[in-house]
Parts: sequence; C-alpha cells; structure tokens
Amino acid sequence: MADQERTVTGVQTVLTYSYLNEAAAFALEQAIDSEEGRFYNCLCSKGMSAFCLEAYVNHVGMDRIEHWDEWAPPLDKLRRIAED
Repeated sequence: MADQERTVTGVQTVLTYSYLNEAAAFALEQAIDSEEGRFYNCLCSKGMSAFCLEAYVNHVGMDRIEHWDEWAPPLDKLRRIAED
C-alpha cells in the first residue's frame, strides 16, 4: 500500500492557567524535596501562582463579561468579576 499524504485539522483550547498551576505545583514539590535551591523553587512557585490567578481571572472575565479589558490592573479585574 502506497503512503498517502493527509491533512488533519482541528481546534484546541489552551487553558494557560492550568499550565501555570502545574508549574507552581511542580516548583513547590521541588522545594519540599530538596533543600538545595529551595528559595528559588519557592520564588518560582509563588510567581507561577500569581500568574495562574491572573490567567484564571482573565479566563472567567472573557467568558462572563462583555468588553473584558485584559490590560486592566489585576485588582480592578477581580473587582469587576466580584460585582458581576
């Protein structure tokens, strides 16, 4: 049978907050398991957690609020979602 070239198309949804949450959890696990580099792993975990929260707020905001502004300060975004 001869090889045939085929084109496959599809749609994929990337949930950034999910990747960031996994990265934060992994860095925290590394900090717990090893004393060497613990400070940097904790720092990475905290940073990824903050980015995760903002990404999730953007996800919820875009889904629930018309004219969502991704460039607004994070605290303003949380207030908008809380008011909705």
